[in-house]
Amino acid sequence: MKKQRLMIALLATLGMGSAFASTSSEYNIANGLLPVEKDQSISVLQPFQGNFRILGSKIYHNDEQAKFSPIDYAVSWGLFAQPEIARHISVKQYDRYLNWKIAKL
Repeated sequence: MKKQRLMIALLATLGMGSAFASTSSEYNIANGLLPVEKDQSISVLQPFQGNFRILGSKIYHNDEQAKFSPIDYAVSWGLFAQPEIARHISVKQYDRYLNWKIAKL
């Protein structure tokens, strides 16, 4: 499959990523606190559920987005979440992007 560059879904905004958030109060949005800037807000764009497989993760501390999501997960679902296929997927995460590739099966 052709190498793709995709934005990583910010799945850990309020959930598992809260363990990695900074202890500074201005960086506690991931812990459920409201944004301090009046023009900022957080809302669910689309609820989701399903069987997902985490292929990789990357923790961020020093970028602006770390205030909202200190960890990014590379996830797969559907056919690509099946273990016999997922083990052939390799991911590289950087700067809130990921590259992934899969060998011919």
